[in-house]
Amino acid sequence: MRLRKIGDVNPYRSMSINVKSMKNTISSCAGGELALTEYYFDIETTGFDPLTDKIITIQFQELDRFTGEPIGVLNILKEWESSEKEILTDFLPNLTKYAWDFIMIGNNLLFEFSFLTYRAKKHGTGRRFESHS
Repeated sequence: MRLRKIGDVNPYRSMSINVKSMKNTISSCAGGELALTEYYFDIETTGFDPLTDKIITIQFQELDRFTGEPIGVLNILKEWESSEKEILTDFLPNLTKYAWDFIMIGNNLLFEFSFLTYRAKKHGTGRRFESHS
């Protein structure tokens, strides 16, 4: 993988996910009402390079599947209160508990999941993360 220099085009910036279209497609394939939960998801990092930078927060919150309004507690796991490895260890079971049980909502999800995957593997917590891939 070639690391991009400042000024290069960011391949993640143009990526967007049409959640409404995705819901309709999944619902049509399932032949009925879609019952997936939606979650707001975001990470904050010290930079853009997962080789040298780290995750400093992981945030997630349940959203109402019809209105998109927050209905759950905003969870913020903070690296400075423990460690990057510990917040990954705490978060990853939420992500892999049930396959296809929820839809993540956020910006730059490809970047965030790529960064999350690399950092989880670095800390040896990646096995659980890859269990449903």
